Amino acid sequence: MGLSLEEVALKAVNLALKFGASEAEAYTVSGVQTTINVVRGRVNVARSGKTMALGLRIAVGKRVAVGGGSIRGEADVEALVEKMVKIARVSAEDPWWSGLPERLQASPVSGVYDESVESPDIEGLVRGLLEANSLAKRIDPRLEVVDASVGLSVGERVIANSFGGSVREKATSVYECVEVKALEGGFEASFGDCRHSRGLRELNLEALVEYSSERALRGLRSMEIETGKYTVILMPKVAASIIASLIAPAVSADSVQRGRSPLAGKIGEQILNPKLTIIDDGTVEGHAATSSFDDEGVATRRKTVVEKGVLKSYLYDTYTAKREGKESTGNASRAGVTSNVRPSPTNFIVEPGGGELEDMLGIDRGLIVHGVIGEWLSNPVRGYLNATIVNADYYENGVFKGNVKSAVLAGDIYAILRDSLVATSRKLDNVGGVYAPAILLENVSLAGK
Repeated sequence: MGLSLEEVALKAVNLALKFGASEAEAYTVSGVQTTINVVRGRVNVARSGKTMALGLRIAVGKRVAVGGGSIRGEADVEALVEKMVKIARVSAEDPWWSGLPERLQASPVSGVYDESVESPDIEGLVRGLLEANSLAKRIDPRLEVVDASVGLSVGERVIANSFGGSVREKATSVYECVEVKALEGGFEASFGDCRHSRGLRELNLEALVEYSSERALRGLRSMEIETGKYTVILMPKVAASIIASLIAPAVSADSVQRGRSPLAGKIGEQILNPKLTIIDDGTVEGHAATSSFDDEGVATRRKTVVEKGVLKSYLYDTYTAKREGKESTGNASRAGVTSNVRPSPTNFIVEPGGGELEDMLGIDRGLIVHGVIGEWLSNPVRGYLNATIVNADYYENGVFKGNVKSAVLAGDIYAILRDSLVATSRKLDNVGGVYAPAILLENVSLAGK
């Protein structure tokens, strides 16, 4: 279209003011995605063309409108801006609106961009994915890789507002996933795993296949357990997924202010075990949610959310912060260009413990949980966890007895992570931007047969 992202953003802001807006914010993004998928030897490669989109937040006094769309030319910019100003004029007043960020700023970060992702070796990546099944067969002939994929993304965004200036960032992301199936005597079991990184150098298909193969083979020896209390080890990715589903949403100031968080009014209270400290830090080198600024152009930074089990802070964007007379914590987030801003975690990190994961695994009676489903349907408003275990090793007297895939872990997540937690591991793993260690729990209720 001839205009850069910066030029589109600044043009949109100036047009909004010209059309009568009192404040205006423009969020411009462009990107290219490549996906390579191999399903039972069949290869599919999809690569999108470079697209540009514009998101707008327009204020006319306390009347605010949010919207956006794809941009192909300057006429699209003008038409979208004019439309959004008209919508703002007839919108209901927001009594809590106190304005956009008054200063746009970026923190210094590193490890968010890998130039090789822009020009990837597609043939080499395809060969690697095709090799995944051979890797599994060498581990055990009962194994088959039924799905293997790599996704590559290059994105650029610019934010500008009517207080002046703009901020710009370019970043890459990569994911790699496999699903392995084990077959024996009419029985089958499968397990899938993914890894996310910022660049191609961090890909490790062999490690994914090895781990998923081990879990699929374990699944062939399936068993049920009785309802009761058990020692439970949540492996790092399982712990991260549960925390992402229940605790991360609850520390959003938006959830607190709307009465949708069990942590409302609990700053300074002991909500988790003293062994747990959680930080939110959008500046950690190379992490999944690292960025120099949030989705309204406020610099990201490190802040302590929970310190030794005590709730220290909520996460704010400018809107929720000004409502309480505070400053944004750099946590503004958008689901897309048509979505409004709300505060969400960046890199939400449970600090590691001092123990080695291998030492934690030697339990006498209990489960080592490698996979759960349904935790995303738990209730963060009440803090109630409901997750079905789909892959866990069960031990009695330190001896492996079988793989459990149907027990249910349910209850108040804050009580579980306060009263049942015994230890955490030194090793972390992540689901998206949530990082967690393995968590050792005692006397945890599980629903079995």
